[in-house]
Amino acid sequence: MRHGRRSVATTSRSRGPRAGFSCDCRTGDGTTVITVAGEVDIVAADRIQDYLVRDELGPDGIRLDLGGVTFMGVAGLALLLHAADLCRDQGMDLTLVASPEVTRVVKLIDATAGLVDHLIPVTADSR
Repeated sequence: MRHGRRSVATTSRSRGPRAGFSCDCRTGDGTTVITVAGEVDIVAADRIQDYLVRDELGPDGIRLDLGGVTFMGVAGLALLLHAADLCRDQGMDLTLVASPEVTRVVKLIDATAGLVDHLIPVTADSR
């Protein structure tokens, strides 16, 4: 038990329609970590979205680890905006660990979204 909260770790995996896409979700110590690799197209974004609407989300925050993402389509961008809204509405922290491809997309639209405030860029070399 940490700080009066029960720490529960749950893990689930999803394989996407494209070879190389993977999504892993685990919750523990108050934070839900969703780790994604490969191409985030509309089908992949729907699978990731399923994790954002789960009852088992950590009460403290969501960490989207997109360091292994090689392509981010419009549906992926909509997913990021939804995650930001969800965290803001629930009073949770949002952290985006982003590959260069994701960082580029986030910076292109960030004039109104505020996603850059949550961004932790990773370099192509560190993947």
